[in-house]
Amino acid sequence: MAPKHRDGDIVALIPGQYVSHAHTICAYAAFLGALFVGLSLHYKKIVENEHFGYPTEWFPSVSSTIGDRYPERSVFQIFIAMTSGPRFALVYLNYLLTKRPGSSAAKWVAGVGVFRTLTCGGWT
Repeated sequence: MAPKHRDGDIVALIPGQYVSHAHTICAYAAFLGALFVGLSLHYKKIVENEHFGYPTEWFPSVSSTIGDRYPERSVFQIFIAMTSGPRFALVYLNYLLTKRPGSSAAKWVAGVGVFRTLTCGGWT
């Protein structure tokens, strides 16, 4: 049986705004999920810093929310990993829009984007 589409036909068409929205939703879910878990499990531990603690400090910093304790760190890393798909798509779309013959700037920016995506979740 012959294929239903010919070479060169469009198989799927996804508007670029959906890629951007998926990236934003996953990134927000990473930070808000870690914040919710941290506030629920050990509020007083994540709001204290080297100088002050609860009740003087009443809202945790981003770094203490996503990086100091488990399971918040795991929640953050799972959602950041989910963000990588749309992020790679955004890097590729940006490359397609900015590449010019004889210029390597778009390739360099795409390489930096891939590196940033791979290192976004941390080294652990």
